[in-house]
Amino acid sequence: MKRLLQLFIFIGSVSIYAQNKESKMTQKDSIQAEKLIQLTRGKNKLNLQKTDPEYVERYNKLKELSLKEFNSMSSTDVRIRRKAFNKKLNQKIDSSLYLEQESFSKWIDENIKSTYFVNTKMAKQEWLELNTARKTAIEENQDYYDYLMEIALTVEGTELITDVQVNVTMENMERLKQE
Repeated sequence: MKRLLQLFIFIGSVSIYAQNKESKMTQKDSIQAEKLIQLTRGKNKLNLQKTDPEYVERYNKLKELSLKEFNSMSSTDVRIRRKAFNKKLNQKIDSSLYLEQESFSKWIDENIKSTYFVNTKMAKQEWLELNTARKTAIEENQDYYDYLMEIALTVEGTELITDVQVNVTMENMERLKQE
């Protein structure tokens, strides 16, 4: 379960990174992304080869579902809300604060002055709206999340998910910058 949580945090980090990137990726950024991918690949020597029919089939299905999820209105809404929310935060926060209401409430009470939120009530309201939007996106894209979970439990899951997410993100970088 811990490995699965780390995987989802990694995927979220790649997505957040792409959403917040204001300029085109530099060569240095590409090298860093490739290093992250290599780190995840080195963990398991039993991975299927990328040319194996089973890997190709899983990759194609996950990519198709990932693109469907990425292009859904609900997921677009989440990305737009998250970008606006992050801008008002005016700083990077621990990813757990996006998931735990009590932790975020405590954090915002202590740090409101360092943000662009008008007050804590508004910050907490926007946090709730962001999480409601996230839940809606998950419900509307349940087939993607079900298959993602299925793949995550396989030997090659980490590598396959990383490959798909990086490819989908890179293919949609211009769109992400405009959202």
